[in-house]
Amino acid sequence: MTRWATASPSTSIRSSSDGRLGSDTVSDLSEQLASFIRHAVDARMVRVEEMRRLTGGASRETWSFDATIEHGDGRTETLPLVLQRDTRGAPKQMSRALEFRLLQAAHERGVPTPEPFLLGDASLGGVQTDGPPAEFFVVQRLDGETLPGRLLRDERYADARRALPAQLGRALAQIHAMPIDAPGLDALQRPPDGVPAAAWSLERHEQIYRAIALEPHPAFELAFRWLKERADLTPRPPLPRVERGSSAGGRTRTRATRVFPAGRPRGERGSGDGGGDGGRARTGEDAAASVGANTPWGSGAGGRARTGEEGGGRNDRVLVHGDFRMGNVLFDAGGMRAVLDWELAHIGDPAEDLAWVMVRSWRFGGGQPVGGIGTREEFFAAYEAAGGAPVDPAWVRFWEVFGNLRWGIICLSQARTYLDGHSTSVELASIGRRTAETEWELLSLMDAPGARSTGPGGGDA
Repeated sequence: MTRWATASPSTSIRSSSDGRLGSDTVSDLSEQLASFIRHAVDARMVRVEEMRRLTGGASRETWSFDATIEHGDGRTETLPLVLQRDTRGAPKQMSRALEFRLLQAAHERGVPTPEPFLLGDASLGGVQTDGPPAEFFVVQRLDGETLPGRLLRDERYADARRALPAQLGRALAQIHAMPIDAPGLDALQRPPDGVPAAAWSLERHEQIYRAIALEPHPAFELAFRWLKERADLTPRPPLPRVERGSSAGGRTRTRATRVFPAGRPRGERGSGDGGGDGGRARTGEDAAASVGANTPWGSGAGGRARTGEEGGGRNDRVLVHGDFRMGNVLFDAGGMRAVLDWELAHIGDPAEDLAWVMVRSWRFGGGQPVGGIGTREEFFAAYEAAGGAPVDPAWVRFWEVFGNLRWGIICLSQARTYLDGHSTSVELASIGRRTAETEWELLSLMDAPGARSTGPGGGDA
């Protein structure tokens, strides 16, 4: 959960006090990073400058820097880049190598993402003495902002507030169109064959909850019961495999492969790629055709889900970003620039992503359900117009309840990381106190009009 906004330059990143991995000084890290890039791109010389820590991120370090590269043919270029690497003690949801491959696949499909540059090795973890070296990768850096409070309240982002709901819908349709069997992505977590994604997700999170809860949480127990009563828990045959081909022509790039061109504008905050048209996601015929080939998982009109006899059942086997929300979207005055933080991606139900951005905590005080800035109707309409399968609002509401429960369990997990002594991060400890917010929201959602019949094809949105 990284907020890619510029912090004050750090003078030291020693890891003994805050549980984060790092070299003894910024200059040490710069030298190690320069050496890695020089060998990776076979350059004559690399100079790393303007190294500064970016704020936010409980599970990783994020650094902004400029790399001046002198190539063997005498050509010199300066690239604006971002380094991301793991932190010690924080829960690790996905390896940096898998996340890097996922970013490559998304970027090649036209999804607005940070443009990948290099996948790292153990060269930046040499000073660590109590565990494996930190993994890292390097991506392009672009201008932008991620702080939702500024989006909601700063007048310079008034146009962005109006544009983002539709841009979010289009970007999500592109993500859900990505081939789930692309080379290198077979390690993504996914439901077993024949098991509905809703049942799989509920079981996974209930197991986590039972393992980490230190005290009773009656609201969570009620939410698990409520969701189980409304989920489609009946095992089904595996969906037929659809051969869509590789998004990269069957190629899987290695760590020393450079994948974006020189001459990018220098940025000050964050990282991402808006596809060259002000950050708006490209839809295109390829994305629309690919998403449109998905089996519809809802009727889109009247909130009645289509049954297996009518439409082959919901397609609950798509690429799910897993953390699609404000705070993980890079934006500027014109709207979206990039979707960030892919470490929770998995294969599952598209409604999970549609609902996650509407979880109360991700509205950041805004008055609208979609990220605090948009209505459900305009968000769903943009998603469908970009090729997304027809939306069943009642089924999305089911996943909204699940999303609030999931966030509450994540809060407990962050607190346990601190309480068990794996990290001294105050941020992790403070997140644990937000569990009560999710309990209150769960009770409100389950008691809302129409909630008693909410489920696939029933109830009111």
